[in-house]
Amino acid sequence: MNTAIFHFVGGDAFFSGFIAVAVGAALIWKTTGKLHRIGAALILFGWLFVIASATALPKIQYVCLGLISLRVAIGNLRKSPSGSIEAAPKTNQDTNPAYSPTRWCPTLLVVSIGTVCFEFGSYHPTRIPVSRELPIVVIGDSLSAGINDGVDIPWPTRLDEITSVTVSNYAQAGATCRSAIKQLDSLPKQCVVVVEIGGNDLLGGRSAAEFRADLDRLLTEAQSSEREVVMFELPLPPLFHGYGYAQRELAGEHNVGLIPRRLLASILFSDDATLDSIHLSNDGHQRLAERVASFLSLDNQK
Repeated sequence: MNTAIFHFVGGDAFFSGFIAVAVGAALIWKTTGKLHRIGAALILFGWLFVIASATALPKIQYVCLGLISLRVAIGNLRKSPSGSIEAAPKTNQDTNPAYSPTRWCPTLLVVSIGTVCFEFGSYHPTRIPVSRELPIVVIGDSLSAGINDGVDIPWPTRLDEITSVTVSNYAQAGATCRSAIKQLDSLPKQCVVVVEIGGNDLLGGRSAAEFRADLDRLLTEAQSSEREVVMFELPLPPLFHGYGYAQRELAGEHNVGLIPRRLLASILFSDDATLDSIHLSNDGHQRLAERVASFLSLDNQK
């Protein structure tokens, strides 16, 4: 597995980044001297990881935590005559609770840990059980349709084979959120809809606003009182937060279960799972089918 890429694209960098921020805040709070320099560096590097993870944390949390982190980190650093970064000397302001950046360290420590718990608890479920009596319909692109003209067996077909649930694969190669709406034309009235879409929108350069509008329409037409909808969260490259915000906000509005992006990313960046780093190999399709079966609590039916 390409561990470094997976760490960011799968979102794990968000957690390692905030852990670094929390450790940095603790060092500045409870130590003196050179350890302040290490603590400040951990906070700054931690934020680079957090931002690069493209995790759709509520914007107000990003702003507040970012400002506090900068206040603590920069307030404890200065440039020495040689140009190296070292602990800032204490001033009269440092001893005044109204000005000292160190006074924010307990808050930064607690809120960083709380943010990690919020993200993990809200968007990283281990399972989303669906009704076992309903058939499954997959709406998606070439990741689900396959690209080898029948040579490969796509993961939805394999999901049908390894569970006792009927799975219909409506996915089409090259599909985008907008074109995938046509895949809903013959959707059963009662079914579980699995949405795997958005990769071509992202790679095609569509804006996050356009992606959100098309995805909103897709989920609106897919949703009904007699259908259950789950959606793959997209593995995102750095700075593509807008796509994550769109998926999370719309999932909440439409009562759609979100499959964490690390699930798909763990397949895409594992050894021998893809043909070209994007499209799945036979081995990749099998692994994804097994992971989806487990995640939707369908893996013990056969």
